[in-house]
Amino acid sequence: MKNTSQSLEKSTKDDILSKYMYKMKLSGYRSECLLSAKNAFSLLVQKHEADGKPIFRNREELSQFKAMKNKTPSNWWKAPTNSRNQYTAVMFVPPTPGGNLPKG
Repeated sequence: MKNTSQSLEKSTKDDILSKYMYKMKLSGYRSECLLSAKNAFSLLVQKHEADGKPIFRNREELSQFKAMKNKTPSNWWKAPTNSRNQYTAVMFVPPTPGGNLPKG
């Protein structure tokens, strides 16, 4: 919805969304994705109309965001140092003989 002109008629927008959602459905997505996207976009439009917050960021804001992002280290995948599960080794287990797991 952000990539379509706001001046398009509602029927044209609905046609575009229908085609897009059909492609998403073929890819395994559910209709809740469309509802969520519509709600998120309507919130953006409401904020824009209420306090003038722009829907799109300009080049300066994008370059500032990228510069800030490159300054901070990317370590989201590391576990916190104070977590209870501190793994220090990996255990390798040979495959089960015959490929069947025993029944307990």
